[in-house]
Amino acid sequence: MTLISCLGMAKQALAVNEAAITAVSNNISNVDTPGYSKLRVNLASVVIKSSSSTANNVITGVNSLSGVEVSSISRYSNTYLQSSYWGANSDSSYMNEYSNIASNIESLTNELQDSGLSTALSNFYSSIDALAAAPNDATARGNYLTAAQNVCTMFNSTGASLSDIKESLVGNGDSTDGSELSSSVDQVNGLLDQLANINSSIIKTGGATNSASSSGLLDQRDSLVTQLSSLMNVNVTQNANGTVGISLGNDALVSSSSVVGYLNAANSVDISGNTVTTMNIVDKKGTTIYPDVNDSITSGSIGAILDSCGTNSDNLTISNVTKGLDTLAQSFANALNIVQRDDPDGDGSVPMCITTDGTNTLSPASELIAVNKNSITTTTTTSTTGQTTTTISSSSAGITAADIAINPNVVAFPNKIAAARLSASEYQDWLATGEHSQDTGNNKNATILQTLRTAKLTQAYDSDYNITDLGNNTIDGYLANIVGNVGTKTENINTSLTTQTSVVASIKSQLSSETGVNLDEELTDLIKYQRAYEASARIFSTCSSILQELVMLGK
Repeated sequence: MTLISCLGMAKQALAVNEAAITAVSNNISNVDTPGYSKLRVNLASVVIKSSSSTANNVITGVNSLSGVEVSSISRYSNTYLQSSYWGANSDSSYMNEYSNIASNIESLTNELQDSGLSTALSNFYSSIDALAAAPNDATARGNYLTAAQNVCTMFNSTGASLSDIKESLVGNGDSTDGSELSSSVDQVNGLLDQLANINSSIIKTGGATNSASSSGLLDQRDSLVTQLSSLMNVNVTQNANGTVGISLGNDALVSSSSVVGYLNAANSVDISGNTVTTMNIVDKKGTTIYPDVNDSITSGSIGAILDSCGTNSDNLTISNVTKGLDTLAQSFANALNIVQRDDPDGDGSVPMCITTDGTNTLSPASELIAVNKNSITTTTTTSTTGQTTTTISSSSAGITAADIAINPNVVAFPNKIAAARLSASEYQDWLATGEHSQDTGNNKNATILQTLRTAKLTQAYDSDYNITDLGNNTIDGYLANIVGNVGTKTENINTSLTTQTSVVASIKSQLSSETGVNLDEELTDLIKYQRAYEASARIFSTCSSILQELVMLGK
């Protein structure tokens, strides 16, 4: 080995150790960069085999040595842990989104029981007691109507709030515009485009066969898949060339450097007027490739949105809570209307109201109390003499929490409240004479209304009048069941979120320990490469000095 060879090896060693220090420096610089995978420079000795017959000679063997070289640069990764992290991250995102939605629903229902509908119902029952005590009193009648309107207002407000939550999540009618789902779908499709572009760049730079130039792209690839997994569950195929394939179930979305399918959300309205959201896979032109992939989206924030806006009775859904409130509102309305106009006991008795002239004489009640506010219509007619008549009509059909209201005819004329009731025989007397000894102070109908506080409303309560079944519950009991069910399911969701958060943290910690930057490890490597660089510089300097001496001796 000549001194010139020694100088060459020292120079090469300086370059090699400089490259190693550069890799360490890059690792340290990215210690806080999310998704960064550490790099390692792999070194190998360079040996030139001699063809001389004296190859076994020690001097010849030494002369065959040719220093060190960078054999490769490794990007630390763990395919199994990375795939596990993406799956766990998708589940965690699902529970986190569902927890937020559940919290909003629970706040509404808790308000119903704490200071909303429950309080309004309590005040309503008190107003009935006051009406029963003074059935002819105008103030008592006014308070009864006001209390009934407050109950309807609470139903309306909660129904509208639940509708607003659903609309903010998936949109309304036949459009998802402006909804969280629409924004999430746009994010998914943007990420699919970016992944296809990253795949293309990885292929151009040599992919997994050239980690030095592709490491940044591979980090970006993994980061994009992580973001995608937060939005929905995807199957990820990691290819040998460093690219990834993305699919939803068996439906391909990204293949090599192309997006073969985009996510699409479409709304429709069912026969009940409810918004139904369907997820599809479409091509670049918007043509449907795979229709109705809702069942394939089982996690991620999109999965939580779809489940919370669905109808599965096992889930906490806006539709199920709304349905419960609608049932309660319809049952409340039917019970009031039956007592107001009909014969709940089937004994032939007749509800009576005060005549409009206010003389405290009775007249059969004909107006509903609770109606569907969407059914209220006002009609104005003009007679041949030029006299105009305004008629307000309404119906109790299809009452929901969002549209229950008090009949404006009764609000305008409180005397139409049926606080009195005549038995069958008393009613016959009334028909014959136009009056009855119990006209003034008759509160028999108001006392029936008082039983609504404790009545268990089932179909059996009065099947002839189709009172909505509350499952043998009182109105207050059914409301408590709605609130309790929401609370229980919300607690279960939050418990699952806590568990899943721990799972994600555990996998992320394992992944970080294998692929992330450890400053202590980097410092150790830095010192090692620094010392090697200094030693190589010393060899270079020594060989240079010896050569100078030899040159001087040759003069």
